[in-house]
Amino acid sequence: MLRNYVRLVRKHPKPVGFGIMHYFFSSYGQSFFLSLFVPSILESFRINNNEFSVIYSAATLTSALLLSYLGPSTDRCDIRKVSLANGAMLGFFCLSMYFTANLPLLLFTLIGLRLSGFGMMPLTGAAAVGKFFHKNRGKALALSSIGMSIAEMGAPVLIVLLLHSWGWQIPWLFFLISLTVIFGPLSAWLGRSLRASKSARRSDKYPIEPLKRRKLLKNPGFLLLASVVVFSPFMTTGFFIHQNLILGNKLWTPEWLASCFVGFGACRILATLLSGPFIDKFTAKRVAFLIPLPITAGLLLLTFTDHALTLLFYLSMNGLSLSFGSLTGTALWAELYGSRSLGTVKSLVSTLMAVGTAISPLIFGEIFQDKATMEYGFLTMALLGILLSGVIYYYLNFRYRKMN
Repeated sequence: MLRNYVRLVRKHPKPVGFGIMHYFFSSYGQSFFLSLFVPSILESFRINNNEFSVIYSAATLTSALLLSYLGPSTDRCDIRKVSLANGAMLGFFCLSMYFTANLPLLLFTLIGLRLSGFGMMPLTGAAAVGKFFHKNRGKALALSSIGMSIAEMGAPVLIVLLLHSWGWQIPWLFFLISLTVIFGPLSAWLGRSLRASKSARRSDKYPIEPLKRRKLLKNPGFLLLASVVVFSPFMTTGFFIHQNLILGNKLWTPEWLASCFVGFGACRILATLLSGPFIDKFTAKRVAFLIPLPITAGLLLLTFTDHALTLLFYLSMNGLSLSFGSLTGTALWAELYGSRSLGTVKSLVSTLMAVGTAISPLIFGEIFQDKATMEYGFLTMALLGILLSGVIYYYLNFRYRKMN
């Protein structure tokens, strides 16, 4: 298996590197990254967790709306120009975070970080890789997403050191410098190779003009398929934002939670490496129904036991579902709607995902207030995951019709 990845990197180092870089730098707008600054932000602005949750949800929802308009640019414009423009936008909002001194400016900055980091950065990388590759699309997307795993495993330690030495605002100047010195030049250099491969162009039997968002939103099948991709991020964000409530109800310690993130990161990398060949062999259409099953198993265990190892199991299954769902989703859109419309479709899915991750902290903040309702919520979400898996399997195998 590793030989296949090595062979792919040797043959197409620049497109793969382009994807890895975008997934890595998307961390600047991801929840796991921003959450590390939350305690300092709460102290600096003298607000509580609930007030910050409202601000964060409002920022995420606004960025989702903007993403639905900016995302299709990956289909209409030169992907290299989109990449450089988005890198400049992300750098601007890193600088804005450094100067943030009041709540309106904090909201404005979070909107920009979520839009350019969480939204546009991985979308640009995935669209570029998905358009370039056809035969090895799954493996290429898997390699690209390793950039996110690297950030998840390395960034927390680095940020803790920076916070301890420089406070919560000065580190954003370092992030701005990294975008200027590393991301910009690499994007310009690696992006030169981004022309769709011959096999990808031959395989794309869909119209030259990209699909319209309105047409996708009127398609119940698309909304159904999007829901299975959004399910894991929806659950993950609600869990991470309100981890203190879960730890209190289950009588687990923050130190144990930190230790369990090793399993989370390891399973994300494992799923990433295994998913690529798996998708290439069976196609995304045949395996998409599996996306919610790992995290569903974790939710069922959380419902019925308080054993400490349950947390390790849940986070590990969470990592599996997140990585497998991200890769399968991108490959699925290319298979169903063609690579020429990949940016449009994926941006719309990213918008729906952003809406889901904005709503989940508000929902789970109420559910996790006491142990009984929390476990009822876990069971409800697990049953929903099982139902969703079954419906997706039936739809793709018996009801699916190609979009004209």
